[in-house]
Amino acid sequence: MHTTDLKDGHLLADDEITNVAVTEDRVVITKDADFYNAYLVFGAPPKVLYLTFGNISNKDLLQYFDTHFSEIVTKLEGGADIIEFSRGGYIDRSTSL
Repeated sequence: MHTTDLKDGHLLADDEITNVAVTEDRVVITKDADFYNAYLVFGAPPKVLYLTFGNISNKDLLQYFDTHFSEIVTKLEGGADIIEFSRGGYIDRSTSL
């Protein structure tokens, strides 16, 4: 699901996105550091995939997802709460909190 699939789409406030993630047991995939920081402070949203690629083409971003997607899903299903995903791969940040 993408925010554009929801009422108010990309205009949703962060707390509304968090509420959807909590209610529907979803992972928030974001480039927005606010979600990473909210997780650190409040523990919500419950699962975050934080993208720290900087400027990257959609084609290149999709290639990174193709390469690492199954590993990231396995980590999230295994209990990871926050994963940082970048050009260098992914890091389970929930183990360093």
